[in-house]
Amino acid sequence: MSVSRPKFRTKCWPVVKPIQHQLAPATYPDRFPELVGSLDETVSLFASYKKLMKNIHLTTIDAITFDAVGTLIVPTPSVGEIYAEELSKMGHNIPPKIIEERFSLSFRAFKKDYPQRLLNRESWREIVSVILKGLTPEEDIDNLFAILWNTFTRTERWRLLPGVLSTLQHLSQKELRLFVLSNNDERLHAILHGLGIARYFEKIFVSAELGAEKPSTIIFKRVEDSIRVQAKKILHVGDSLSEDIQGALQSGWNAALISSVPDDCQMAYPIEKANSIEELFSRI
Repeated sequence: MSVSRPKFRTKCWPVVKPIQHQLAPATYPDRFPELVGSLDETVSLFASYKKLMKNIHLTTIDAITFDAVGTLIVPTPSVGEIYAEELSKMGHNIPPKIIEERFSLSFRAFKKDYPQRLLNRESWREIVSVILKGLTPEEDIDNLFAILWNTFTRTERWRLLPGVLSTLQHLSQKELRLFVLSNNDERLHAILHGLGIARYFEKIFVSAELGAEKPSTIIFKRVEDSIRVQAKKILHVGDSLSEDIQGALQSGWNAALISSVPDDCQMAYPIEKANSIEELFSRI
């Protein structure tokens, strides 16, 4: 008898399929989605396979790479409020909520339409142009973009997430090599220095300088070659299933997800999960 599988196929399979070989190497069925009929059954069966996977122990890890935005730092007070404040100085009074909504739509559309494009100044110019279209005169956009670009270089526009500083201090006392691996541009160096945490990292890797972005295995391989550590001894910590987790697992790395938002698809990954890096490293 046939069963319905739309939830699993549409919601989880696109992000699970690329790393299915990681989900229990000896017993994982080649056509797993054909065996189950609902998301609940899928998650339950995945969980049983995951019991075969080893938990991450820091004694088996030589290097840890951290995503930046959403994992270590976030804009403050918010992207929408920062845009609104800066635009108001130029005579454009736009509610932060509208900017926040437009930012989300523009950013997602750009990533969908140009998955191979790097997030550099040129890319951000296109994203911001879409956000501001119809809200400000077209002839003002270049000047407004330059102001916004420089605004997000300023330390006061960013804050550390809770527990980040104490966790980095704790990890730096262990024989672990720490790095940043972020889909970002050259501004990240100044931001992390300004926030006082750059000193904890041996090197800060940003996609715009490496010529590739997560989840591409290219960027993970370039980092791996640069730091000269075996893939199986590297742990990547990030807040994105599709970029951080999928990319790391496809590259043979270990992975840990930082997320406080429940997501059924997270259940399908053989990874550690926590609400913060402080919580994560208190137990592994």
